[in-house]
Amino acid sequence: MTYLFEKYSLLFIFLLGLLLGIISYELLIFFYVLISIIFILILYTFFIIRKYIKLPIIFLMSILLGFFRNDLSKYDISRDSFSYYYNQEIVVTGDIVETPVNKQNSQEVVVGNLNIIKSDNEIIPLNGKMLLQTRNFPEYYYGEVLQIEGEITEPISLGEFDYKSYLENQGIYGVVRFPYISIISENGGNIFLRVLFSFRLQIESNINRFFPEPEASLLSGIILGVQRNFPPYFKDNLQKTGTTHIVVVSGTNITLVMMIFIVFSPYLGRRRMLTFSLLGIFIYVFLVGFDPPVLRALIMFIPAYFSQIYGRDGDVFTNFIFAADVILFINPLLINNISFQLSFSATLGLILVFPILKQLIRLPDVIREGLLVSLSAQIMTLPIIVYNFKEYSTVSPLVNLLLIPIVPILTWGGFIFIPLSFLNGIITNIYSWFLYIPLTYFVKIVNFFGDFPGASISLQNISTSFVFFYYIALTFFIFLGRFFSKDSLLCIKK
Repeated sequence: MTYLFEKYSLLFIFLLGLLLGIISYELLIFFYVLISIIFILILYTFFIIRKYIKLPIIFLMSILLGFFRNDLSKYDISRDSFSYYYNQEIVVTGDIVETPVNKQNSQEVVVGNLNIIKSDNEIIPLNGKMLLQTRNFPEYYYGEVLQIEGEITEPISLGEFDYKSYLENQGIYGVVRFPYISIISENGGNIFLRVLFSFRLQIESNINRFFPEPEASLLSGIILGVQRNFPPYFKDNLQKTGTTHIVVVSGTNITLVMMIFIVFSPYLGRRRMLTFSLLGIFIYVFLVGFDPPVLRALIMFIPAYFSQIYGRDGDVFTNFIFAADVILFINPLLINNISFQLSFSATLGLILVFPILKQLIRLPDVIREGLLVSLSAQIMTLPIIVYNFKEYSTVSPLVNLLLIPIVPILTWGGFIFIPLSFLNGIITNIYSWFLYIPLTYFVKIVNFFGDFPGASISLQNISTSFVFFYYIALTFFIFLGRFFSKDSLLCIKK
């Protein structure tokens, strides 16, 4: 049986050191040095005995890399350039660099490639991006070049939610509320992304034409990751039932995109099939956006792709660690992103907890797989959810058991609906009626259990100590489970 330090040592030690370096940046420097020295001495002694002298060196280097990479992310000249203009009336031009988000009472527009226009017509470039909060109409679109007149303010945190850090993680350092906006041009941005985002808006429009709310928003959320049009009561019930994770684009979508090409593999050949799969996945990722779950799935697919190309076995755990290494190195600030935390912890639950539960829990095969998959993810994500959202869904395991089996149906059905929606004929109408049935089932289940008394419990006093000791206990459970599980927890082949 292959053990963690033997097979995954390099990637794991690099990830461990990177995490310690990133986290230690937030701590006192003396505590950082003390912890680092202790870890280095322990690992050095441990690996010298086993003749793995290179591992403590990699660990030390990754700690320093994580520390200084986080320092580089924290110090951004964009923040300094924005701070000079806070609480001032400005005239600025810029491109819409992301698809605007329509909320209940406003529209949020992210603008980049900024240039301040001074009173003497002097143009001063402004690094970073700016968030515009404006009215729902007129609607704005990616690639439009705007001239904005208004007061720029520093982002502020709202309650316990660190809204300022949330925006800074995206490179946004200023907010302008309800400015005067004029459109200068519609040809800004990347032409490829303009075409792609225009295509996505057309898909959304087609979905809204064939389905009512909240079914239309549900389908858009599952296949496109769009959540801006959810009715408030349905969004609240998704939170209460612990099913928000279902209505976002995830690794499941990436897998299904790949399976579309596998269907045609007899005609394409293996290498072409894998190459077209990778190309299709990249296009899909650009279409839905680079959210942490999608980015994780994409990066995990890349080493699996090369393993298949060169005829070697790939395993999920190695790909998982590789994805974490790459993403945190690119953007260390994502370690504070809740979506990143939930995505990676849920995946880790499927890799480490699911095999144990599969051996320990005996249930009819009809419900066993779906229940254990849901339970594994929830066990690993529980502390993150209760700590950040201050509530726990008591009905989540049951609701997930009822809904997870139809998610592939909705995803596949949504993908098939996309080309049909452009035909606008009787076939599309008939197909949409059939697709409406599982969509309505999903909505009815969520609303029924969301309105159930005691569907969620408020937990206001959850501390970081609870999170720490929970994961310590879970780690002990995982290692203990190795003695009861027939499957290797760390050698799961894909």
